[in-house]
Amino acid sequence: MIAKNPYRVLGLPITASDKDIAKRTSDLSIYAEMGKSKKFDHDLTGILTLKRTTENIENATRQLEQPDDKLLHSLFWFSFDNEDQYLKDLKEDNLIETMHSIPKDDVLALHNKALLALLVKNDKEIIAEGMRYFEELLNHEDLHKFITQVLGESYTKHVDIDDLFIESFLNEIKNTYSTKEIITLFQNTSRKEYVVKKLSQPYIYKLEEEIELTRSKIDNTPEDAYKSGKKLLRASHDIVRKLEEILDENHMGLISLKNKLAEQILGCSIAYFNKNYNSENDDIGNNSIELAEYARSLAQNNMLKDRI
Repeated sequence: MIAKNPYRVLGLPITASDKDIAKRTSDLSIYAEMGKSKKFDHDLTGILTLKRTTENIENATRQLEQPDDKLLHSLFWFSFDNEDQYLKDLKEDNLIETMHSIPKDDVLALHNKALLALLVKNDKEIIAEGMRYFEELLNHEDLHKFITQVLGESYTKHVDIDDLFIESFLNEIKNTYSTKEIITLFQNTSRKEYVVKKLSQPYIYKLEEEIELTRSKIDNTPEDAYKSGKKLLRASHDIVRKLEEILDENHMGLISLKNKLAEQILGCSIAYFNKNYNSENDDIGNNSIELAEYARSLAQNNMLKDRI
């Protein structure tokens, strides 16, 4: 996200023009072909390692060909010029002090301030502070100036920069922080609900898919509804636990999903019993009751529980 950012690989600020990018690519490629790696004042090698090769130079250039990609990568690299001494001198032991010293009176400076928080390792409070700075950036009255500085005056297409930032950030940290920790990072921002929605949607879709698949199976083969019900319970167990981590227990979406799941499990119980009750198999009743009890444990409202 930051360490392999294409702007960083090319040694350029996010305000670099297409012409700047083309020239820098050419210059760095010549160095790389000679087995050399050029260094720049703002490489941040006091914090992050960097080795420029022909391959990653070419890859960086490709990543900056399209405007939407440029904007995405600009969110995770710095704007700077020769006057920005604080980036030249940046080290791990002065990251927080430097971050707090940057004023918020300019949209590009505010963006740099937010980014520095993401460079602080193993400090969730500072990263959460960075999320609040990013929120200020995304709400800033001059946000359009940030976009213009990156893409130029001629770019007029509407871009959902919120979604660009959050999608990329969540994808980067999903293997580093637990779901609860990720939500905590956004705790004091107005983007918390948006993040919760982003985190929960894949699990909601998956659970609804499993419920619909089971409904289709028992319509076609009701005699196997016990197996279908048990399979749905196994498939839904981890999904429900994950949703419970993301959503508050009183969240209407979670309550509704649990009720849908309970209704489908109950449907399996009823279909199985109705199809097989004349069978000589003594387990028919017990199996039906087993599914009904599972359904009752999932049910979130008294009306559904009373049905069971």
